[in-house]
Amino acid sequence: SVAGILRRNVQGNAKAMELVRKLLTLESKAVQWYGTKIPIAYFRCDLCTRMEQREADAPDGAIGIVDVLQSEIKTLESAMYTLSEQVEGLMVPKMFIDARDAAMAMGRIECESNDIVMLDDDDDDDDDD
Repeated sequence: SVAGILRRNVQGNAKAMELVRKLLTLESKAVQWYGTKIPIAYFRCDLCTRMEQREADAPDGAIGIVDVLQSEIKTLESAMYTLSEQVEGLMVPKMFIDARDAAMAMGRIECESNDIVMLDDDDDDDDDD
């Protein structure tokens, strides 16, 4: 699990701890902005799989956690904050949709493709002030 990988690789590493906090903050923002169903496959399947693979491929399990976390954070920030990285018309990061579709295809999660619900963006354009 990601938690186990982090425990093994972050302990005593202040920079890595800082990056873990940043990654968790981004996960929290993703859940706040997109709900739990949209980003869950990225955080629980994609990220986990990549980190497990890195650990399996690394000699002595030393995965270079700072580099791994920095790369994941950079990718995640780009997806969340760059409009070109989002699904047109949905304003949802494409990587979250891709992760969901891949996880569903592998049977790792169950959800409906119409689980994306757009909420009013709180613009007062509809008000006749």
